[in-house]
Amino acid sequence: MKRNRSRPETLEVLANYRIRSGAEGLTKRDERRVEELVRAAVGPMAYVRRNSIYPYLRDATELVQWAQQRGYGLTLETVFSEDLVWAFLTQRPKGSLDHSAHLWRLVRAHGAVSPSASAAGRTPRQVYQSPYAPDEMAALLEFAQSLTNEYRRATLLMLVALGAGCGITRQRVRGVRASDVHLHGDATYIAVGHCAKVLPAFVEVLAAACTHRPEGNLVPSGRTNVTERCAGWTEGRRGVPVYSTDRLRATYIVALMDEGASLTELMAWTGLKGCDALEPYLRFVKVEALSCSFAGRP
Repeated sequence: MKRNRSRPETLEVLANYRIRSGAEGLTKRDERRVEELVRAAVGPMAYVRRNSIYPYLRDATELVQWAQQRGYGLTLETVFSEDLVWAFLTQRPKGSLDHSAHLWRLVRAHGAVSPSASAAGRTPRQVYQSPYAPDEMAALLEFAQSLTNEYRRATLLMLVALGAGCGITRQRVRGVRASDVHLHGDATYIAVGHCAKVLPAFVEVLAAACTHRPEGNLVPSGRTNVTERCAGWTEGRRGVPVYSTDRLRATYIVALMDEGASLTELMAWTGLKGCDALEPYLRFVKVEALSCSFAGRP
């Protein structure tokens, strides 16, 4: 098979590629990892003209940062997979730049896409927006509480409580303090840019986690990606689901809809920017009337 010849000027752009320094939630080490993966992903497109490579770099950077902020492993197989690209594209707000053409070319360049993957109307697989089942959540909490290493126990409990109990994303989790937890009437809330209601089932878990770190940040800052470390602690553990920031947040959002939270409450407590952002979660809502109303059906 004939290979396209790389252009020296395009290779120079790739070699000099850097992301914007100080991107939200990224350490210097994170920035270097993002840059390395973007270069590897866009490398097969080095045959295009110099000016044509920039959209690939832009779209690949946004995808990699999105995946990194949600705790996915920064590998070509994970980030530029069919499922993860679909998950990324479906959460894009209406009116934003269309990333699909460049991203699907990159996925195909690495052989990770099925022939029909980019066909219009295909629904992404459910795994990235699926909430933890009750038995999975119980197993994850039990595992966290059983850890003998105090740092791991406190960190995993805190992230589970903040994710499944408050819907907090990785971008928001750094800088959250115990003093941000407060009461309004009989309900518990946490201030994270917006004010998120804490699900009753997680109030005690959050309170217990806060006792481990009453001062300073609830999730320690550092050069390592704490969400990746949590995923590593749970991976391969028999009977324990793998830690996933997205699935924890999905657990929170679906629980709110199951409880009949209004649209105003959902937007306020989840920090979502519009009703379209709720669509990936509707299939998991137990209350049929609520699902119908969100989906726009009579």
